[in-house]
Amino acid sequence: MNNYPSDLTDTHWQLIEKMFDTKERSRKRKHSLRAVLNAIWYVVKGGIQWRMLPKDFPKWQTVYWYYQKWRKNGFWALLHDTLNKLVRRKAGKQDSPSVGIFDSQSVKTTATVGQRGYDAAKCVKGRKRHIVVDTLGLIMAVIVHRADIDERRGAKFLLQRLAHHVFQFRHLQVFFADEGYGGHRGAVIK
Repeated sequence: MNNYPSDLTDTHWQLIEKMFDTKERSRKRKHSLRAVLNAIWYVVKGGIQWRMLPKDFPKWQTVYWYYQKWRKNGFWALLHDTLNKLVRRKAGKQDSPSVGIFDSQSVKTTATVGQRGYDAAKCVKGRKRHIVVDTLGLIMAVIVHRADIDERRGAKFLLQRLAHHVFQFRHLQVFFADEGYGGHRGAVIK
C-alpha cells in the first residue's frame, strides 16, 4: 500500500481505533478499518469521486459502504465531537464552549442535484451554508440549504440543531453574529 499525505498516522489511528466497539474491531475482514478510513480521507482531502480511488485502496464500493454505514450509525458525529473535545482540552478550554460565532456563505451550484435559490444580497444562485463555531474555530453546527433563505432563518435552524445537542453545549451563553443576522455589527445574542 502506498503512503498518501491523507493517511492516518499511527498516533491518530490509535486514538480512532478505540472508538470502534470490540465487535467491530475483532471481526475478520478482507481490508482493515484503517485502510478504509485512509481511503475515505483520500476522497475527502482530494475532493475526488469515490470511483476514482487508486487501486491500492479497498474497492470504492466497499469504502463507500463503510462511509454510509458510519454516517447512519453516528460514528462521524462521535469522531467529530471527540476530536473537538481533545483540541479544546489541549488549548486549555472546557469541553463545552461558552461562546458561539455565526457566519454564512453562499456558493454557486449547478442544477444537477438538490435545491438551490438566489441570494440577492450576494448575487449568487445556489446554496447557503450557515455555521456556528467556537472561539477556536471548531465547528459546532452546520446547516446547508437554498441560498434564498436569509440569515435570520438560518440562525433559527442552527439554534434548533444546537438544541438537539444541549448536553454537549451546556455552557453555551453568548453568540456573536454580523449585521446579516439582524443586529448591529458584532451583535451579541444572549
